[in-house]
Amino acid sequence: MRMEEVRKRFPNPRAFSRGLQSQQSKVGEYSVGGALGLALRHASTLAAFSIGEEGLCFPHEEQLAVWLKDVNASLRGKDKLALKLAVSIIRHSDRGAFDIAWEVLRLAMEDEFS
Repeated sequence: MRMEEVRKRFPNPRAFSRGLQSQQSKVGEYSVGGALGLALRHASTLAAFSIGEEGLCFPHEEQLAVWLKDVNASLRGKDKLALKLAVSIIRHSDRGAFDIAWEVLRLAMEDEFS
């Protein structure tokens, strides 16, 4: 799976505002990291996962790091790097810097890490 495939299928991410406790994400909303989760679910890769829709669409850093290691074998065994990339994706997405978040996702999904 490549980032461009994910972006083409889920082209309109939204920033998640954690500051408003009463705010619920609307059906169909997702972050850049959530786009990866939705793409993995669509590809049936996450069929065994029991994760709520909000956790799928707006994943926390640890969950996104797991997905990154699932799609890029060169990240396996590099937990700190995967987490660092996940944090960067989420922070940029939450700030509305989607192009940067997509680029970090591309790096995380497609680059070789030795």
